[in-house]
Amino acid sequence: MPEFRCKVLKIQGAKNIRDIGGYRGRGGVLAHGRFIRAGFLSDLTDAGINSLLSEGVDCIVDLRSGFERKERPSRLTGEHGVEDFHVPMMDFIHSSLSAKDYTWLPESLEHLYHHTLHGGGADFLRAFKIFAEDYRCTLFNCTAGKDRTGMTAMLLLGLAGVCEEDIIEDYSYSHELNDRIILPGFPVFLFYSKPQTMRDTIDMLNRDFGGIIGYLEHIGVDAQMREKICAKLGVDAG
Repeated sequence: MPEFRCKVLKIQGAKNIRDIGGYRGRGGVLAHGRFIRAGFLSDLTDAGINSLLSEGVDCIVDLRSGFERKERPSRLTGEHGVEDFHVPMMDFIHSSLSAKDYTWLPESLEHLYHHTLHGGGADFLRAFKIFAEDYRCTLFNCTAGKDRTGMTAMLLLGLAGVCEEDIIEDYSYSHELNDRIILPGFPVFLFYSKPQTMRDTIDMLNRDFGGIIGYLEHIGVDAQMREKICAKLGVDAG
């Protein structure tokens, strides 16, 4: 087990939950307690719920498909006073996989990430609009907390001026924090979060959009939104 440079949260009934604060960004170190990345929250214990509430979580951005939400609803919404926003990413492919239809499997994670970023700009924009709202601490999650959540965390860290190597390192931690289970019928690469996958994805953004901030500008994340998110994290907007 590596020594993690991020703040890993030990939450009963959940895995791969991390506060993105602590990395060095533009003009300072990112504040803790503002954005948390996670996997699904359907197995949270009561103690796990209380732990996340004590971290200040008052908003969830759920990136899973409608099928996934129906099959495994989050335990951290509704009665706990936490706002729940559904921003499905890769909705069709994940609904198909959940229904055991493997005909739309990607060629590689890199291919999947490139396709999602090029075609899913409206979804990322919607998530970033919520990130800019006045919530104390926003948790964003998918199922494993590594693909849809990983791309979103990459964009958020890049916006804050975190260097590429730290972003890649943060992405790769999911390999250590998730159970290493390979399901029959699925390509093995779907269960990994290798550094090269994120490095290749960032290279694509640099090549096609002039970088992460260039991509965010391209999809409509305007200067005001960028400033609000960076202010939450305690860093300069650039």
